[in-house]
Parts: sequence; structure tokens; C-alpha cells
Amino acid sequence: PSRRKKSLELAFEMFDLDDNQKIEKNEIVKFFDAINSQLSTSEHHSKLDVAKFFKKYDLDNSHSLDKNEFINAIN
Repeated sequence: PSRRKKSLELAFEMFDLDDNQKIEKNEIVKFFDAINSQLSTSEHHSKLDVAKFFKKYDLDNSHSLDKNEFINAIN
């Protein structure tokens, strides 16, 4: 795989906190919570942002992103 794809696969693994090969909304929310603690209030990402992201990229409506859905979303 290309260097970019390897980087995206590594990012997927970082988000997949429970190692079940899926990224659930709560895993993305935990990531945003960690980032939000470092940002000003006006820059915060919300659960609504996560919901919109999943609505757009959760193509099989499984309420999680598999590796391919994640890579397509980020790529």
C-alpha cells in the first residue's frame, strides 16, 4: 500500500479504541473531547458534527465506520 494509505490505516487504528475493527460514534466523540480541551470554545467540535460525519460516511448504516468507510471519509 501507498504511504498515505498506511498513514490512514494507522489513524483508523488510533480511533478504534476497542480494537473491534470499527469506529463507533463514541470513539470519535472521545477524540473530539480530548481535542476540545485544547481549543477555545468557538473552535469546539460537537456531537452534532460527529452525527453529520456518520450520516455522510456510514454508507451501510451500521452506526460505525469500517476501515474502508473511514479511509474514504478522510481521503
